[in-house]
Amino acid sequence: EVMELLLTQDTNITITEGAVMAIAERFDKKVIVLLLNRGTDITITEEVVMAAARNWRGKEVMELLLTQNTNITVTERVVMAAAGNESSGKEVMELFLTQNTNITITERVVVAAAGNRRSGKEVMELLLTQNTNITITEGVVVAAAGNRRSGKEVMELFLIQNTNITITEGAVTAIAERFSRSEEHTSELQSHHDL
Repeated sequence: EVMELLLTQDTNITITEGAVMAIAERFDKKVIVLLLNRGTDITITEEVVMAAARNWRGKEVMELLLTQNTNITVTERVVMAAAGNESSGKEVMELFLTQNTNITITERVVVAAAGNRRSGKEVMELLLTQNTNITITEGVVVAAAGNRRSGKEVMELFLIQNTNITITEGAVTAIAERFSRSEEHTSELQSHHDL
């Protein structure tokens, strides 16, 4: 409510890029509309779009930004921010994948999804469903192994989906360190690799 009052009452306030980023990351669609209605002094930079992609209500905020500003480019960094969004990452990624066919799913995006603590499995499942050419590299396996909250589910998804996993010594070490109480994951990955 305070931000709404600030944005509607005082038009002499200079809103910096940092302030726009903070608003895009923390507030809902209603506040973003007020921000955008302030006029031409608001610039939507890549950093602002990244902040919106991290918003817990990311889909509604991102939809608004994409419809209000057709010059927005969804860069790798923006897609990484969405893939790592623990609250609404799956929804933002779905929005990007359905509205923008030029989205490239890079290793860095897949690493961000694998490391997503709350919705890593859901984001990764979406990515694997949308793109069957995703290679699960050592970096992705290490990110999933380091994910204390949903890493196990992400690793199981890799095995269930029978994805192209690159098993290296570093990946096995990361898995062994993370899942040391459960030999099951290391042996499952080893048998998957031997196929």
